[in-house]
Amino acid sequence: MRIYVSALAAALVWSSAAAAQAPATTATAPKTPVTVAFSQQMDFTAKANGKDYRLFIAMPLTPPPPGGYPVVYVLDGNAYFGSVVEATRARSALGGEIAGAVVVGIGYPTDNLLTMMGRRFYDLTPAQPTDGERQKMETTMKLMGVDGIEYAGADVLLDIIEKEIKPLVGASLPIDPKRGVLLGHSIGGLAVLNALFKRPSAFDAYVAISPSIWWAGRDVLKGEPAFAGKLAAGLSPRVFIGVGSLEQAVPDPLPPGMTREQATAHMAEAAMVDNAVALGKQLQGLRGGAGYKVVYKVFEGETHGSVPWATFKPAFDLALPAKPAAKP
Repeated sequence: MRIYVSALAAALVWSSAAAAQAPATTATAPKTPVTVAFSQQMDFTAKANGKDYRLFIAMPLTPPPPGGYPVVYVLDGNAYFGSVVEATRARSALGGEIAGAVVVGIGYPTDNLLTMMGRRFYDLTPAQPTDGERQKMETTMKLMGVDGIEYAGADVLLDIIEKEIKPLVGASLPIDPKRGVLLGHSIGGLAVLNALFKRPSAFDAYVAISPSIWWAGRDVLKGEPAFAGKLAAGLSPRVFIGVGSLEQAVPDPLPPGMTREQATAHMAEAAMVDNAVALGKQLQGLRGGAGYKVVYKVFEGETHGSVPWATFKPAFDLALPAKPAAKP
């Protein structure tokens, strides 16, 4: 079922990224939680929808520039916050390859993987799934113990980021409100594209990793014409789209309960690589302001689960330049 292409694959990424408990050196050795240095977390209830969220906030290891730090807003923050922090800190602090940035992971106040999976379907999808998609998806999710899924809250999440999260971060940290990056993977990448098309001035750069363009019959692409019109008026966001070359290959071993024929059909239907490449080419052909730039890349040998880490280097080269272009 197509859910294995994005949601289940992402779940496996999260579970594999969880730290394994190492045996203590002695029977009385104390155990304390691992923390990310110079970071904090904050739970809050969003005014826009009454739902609870957790922000993971990390400072860079470089002093703030005169205008303040850029900020990377990371969807699926429970899963990717730590990786993005280290990917940006190391390259900014050692050699100044990219700009030092505050990293804000947007996630949930839970460590339960299934709870997170259920929540993200609401926050990261901009439209209701088709009837066929819903049936396949919810059948699979029920087998995993997830029920009562909500959808189509991505636009509300954008409101929460703009009206609640950005002010929270800006109230306590020296940030540059004109230098924001939105990053997401899988349906998080879909949410990034939705934000790009509907609110292309909300962020300075958009990083869509393995975006689930197939969602709701590729409904997200309906926003491209309006986006093109805004570009023609002079907007100049920077856009990165990354996808793994193996995302249309039939996985081995097969997902539970699927035949090879079913897996082949569903991978072809999702068309992760084809959709990402086609959109990258389409966006490159548009004309925008002087700073408008689109980079898309197929990462050889990478799967849906492995590609985020391959993406970070070229994506942040584009999204966090060490010397940003002057704004008009």
